[in-house]
Amino acid sequence: VDVPVPTSADINVVNDALREVSEHAMRADGLPELLLDEPQLMGVESIEKDTVNLRVVARTLPGKQFEVSRRLRALIVSGLRRAGVANPEAAASRT
Repeated sequence: VDVPVPTSADINVVNDALREVSEHAMRADGLPELLLDEPQLMGVESIEKDTVNLRVVARTLPGKQFEVSRRLRALIVSGLRRAGVANPEAAASRT
């Protein structure tokens, strides 16, 4: 799962939030049964003009990668909101 965040975001805060999401994924209802192990934060994947893309990798049961990625994205959005990290679209619309 690639996670775009604004370049203005504190990467340390984002990393901490994504690590918490990974830990939470192992306790989330129904998700641990689909995961082979805890999702791993791979770090910065790319840098764009307005965003930094981080990657989280999750190993899943065969054929469950799409369900896991959808559920993991939902957890990521919630985790980043709790950490006070705005999404790139919201940041761009404010300027």
